[in-house]
Amino acid sequence: MQVTLPSHVPVLDRRWLHRLLAECQQQARQTQHSQIASIAVPLPHLDPLAVLAQLHHPDSVHFYWESQHQLQAIAAGGAVAQYRAGQGNRFAEARRFIRTTLANSRTEGYLDLPRAGIHFLGGFTFFPEAEAAGHFPAATLFVPRWMVARHAEGCVATLSTSIDEQSNLAAEIAGLAALERSLQGLAATQWPESYSIPAPLQLQQTPSTDEFRAAVTGALEAIATGELRKIVLARAVDLIALQPLNPFQSLGNLRQLYPNCYVFSLGNGSGQQFMGASPEALMHVHQHRLAIDAIAGSAARGATPETDRHLADALLNSSKDRLEHRVVVDAIVQQLGQLGISAAAAASPSLLQLPNIQHLHTRICAQLPAQLHPFKVLATLHPTPAVAGVPRPLACDRIRQWESFERGLYAAPLGWIDGAGNCELAVAIRSALVDGDRVRLCAGAGIVAGSDPEREWAEVQLKLQALVRALV
Repeated sequence: MQVTLPSHVPVLDRRWLHRLLAECQQQARQTQHSQIASIAVPLPHLDPLAVLAQLHHPDSVHFYWESQHQLQAIAAGGAVAQYRAGQGNRFAEARRFIRTTLANSRTEGYLDLPRAGIHFLGGFTFFPEAEAAGHFPAATLFVPRWMVARHAEGCVATLSTSIDEQSNLAAEIAGLAALERSLQGLAATQWPESYSIPAPLQLQQTPSTDEFRAAVTGALEAIATGELRKIVLARAVDLIALQPLNPFQSLGNLRQLYPNCYVFSLGNGSGQQFMGASPEALMHVHQHRLAIDAIAGSAARGATPETDRHLADALLNSSKDRLEHRVVVDAIVQQLGQLGISAAAAASPSLLQLPNIQHLHTRICAQLPAQLHPFKVLATLHPTPAVAGVPRPLACDRIRQWESFERGLYAAPLGWIDGAGNCELAVAIRSALVDGDRVRLCAGAGIVAGSDPEREWAEVQLKLQALVRALV
């Protein structure tokens, strides 16, 4: 029997909820597999960041995602189902986790609202190995206990619970009702505009300035011999704050400073959070329509309109930057072609201008075949030449050799996917790992023929300074 949520009920009805969970428990007995019940309920206008700051628990995973230019934001916490990569093909295992979870789930409520229903949230590390000092496994994907999504028309919450044969339905109902009451009570809570954060002390930079310049020189030698066409080299800066940071304050600063970026945070439930503001969409899929951002080639912004126009024109006409950008676009189009996807991209890049930096940008679009899961595309694309290099295997080997620190989630895919295959995944650049009063910031630069070690060092410093301003 299908349970239908009465449309006139503004909050969870306990009798209706008991019927739903009882049916899930019966299904769990028959299948010998726990069942997830997810209920979508409308909410008054909420600020998801304020909700996350109030409801998150340090011992639970959490997720935050905001795209102001799309008028969307997601905050979520807890996990009723979770995949953490072990050995094997993490992208294939993630697809199996999604498929199995959906087969044992029941979604009800106001499912016609945007971003309602089960979502899978998380990210993948840059390299497939689970890195010992990276604090996150090679893949983290979870169905949240609660998720609040803001869209152009309003807000929706999806509340979920896992039911098995032994579940106490009265306790589960009480827990879901308490969650909804908490969310309704946060309607008036707004996030402050900005924060004053104490200046940090710098511990070290990895690699050092001299080591980074030497790595760029080595890369240019490999490019001159034809061994490489491009490689992206990154730096990490380790900082210690005068007091433990409030990561949600830092997220508030990021979204204020970078409204045209994806602002994100992933907490592992063990005290560490990975966060940042990325301008780059690795994959955006909506109703099988695929869009990818190719971003490569950078310059600073000018202090005056005239200087800014001069720097923009110089970037658009830079043979070095246009070569770096074309390598990225061509490689992505070729990789999509290997999957039988015909992609379209503009012949010339446009400018993507952020507060402190501007980039060459091309959006690549394609129709995604209905039978092709987005994570199959992800497995082919990651890592793109925008964050690794060409040829990819050799570039990744050289990155391991020259960088001397673990990338972890830096420059890797992070975002969400729903049960219908709609998804948004950003390339987690301009990012930081926060652990109490310790912060590791990461940023990189693309090296091609014509690159200059001093200029590449300055570009990375520019990107790092923007993170320091927002985070610490």
